[in-house]
Amino acid sequence: MKKKVNLGDIAKVSAGNSAPQEKKLFKKGIYNFVRTYDVGKIKKGILYDSRDKLNKEGIKKLSIVPKGTILFPKSGASTFLNHRVMLGIDAYVASHLATIKANNDIVLDKYLFYFLLIIDAKKLVADSGYPSLKTETIKSIKLEIPNISEQRKVVEKLDFIFQEVENTTIDTNKILIEGIMNTRDALLTEIIRDNQIDAFNQLIQEEQ
Repeated sequence: MKKKVNLGDIAKVSAGNSAPQEKKLFKKGIYNFVRTYDVGKIKKGILYDSRDKLNKEGIKKLSIVPKGTILFPKSGASTFLNHRVMLGIDAYVASHLATIKANNDIVLDKYLFYFLLIIDAKKLVADSGYPSLKTETIKSIKLEIPNISEQRKVVEKLDFIFQEVENTTIDTNKILIEGIMNTRDALLTEIIRDNQIDAFNQLIQEEQ
């Protein structure tokens, strides 16, 4: 049975840290500091590294964000690009990004990640001329949560098609790649919104 909830009811929604400004805090840095730039490089997927690294002095006043947290651009031009990544590592995160960590007693990190891929930020922003989202607005996103067993099935199916897309990107046929990605996004929307596992299985069989 699906349960309709607000995102803030089943996940901790917050924002990253203000970016340190002094160059000395990045000198010989080893700790990942994730910015919208890093999210934009991946667009949709798992993030394991960042361009900028902080040193021990640089992280002293910052809060670390745990692995499995979803990053959701919330200010600036990147807000409307609908990039979504999930941290594959613990990291420090810039304040232009919302951080969303699922309560795993209720929802799987990966299921929530896939769901948030179909959320169009343009529909959440009050003023399209000023691309900015409040964490309270993100918390109010509504979703239906199936039980954990059903979530695992959805994640398994979507992992499969995302892997297919990743494997195909080595092909130089741009039209083929775009076609597969469009199919992926359409299926993603259908599966997450309706949890139509049987319909998904049928589509996969037809493609094979």
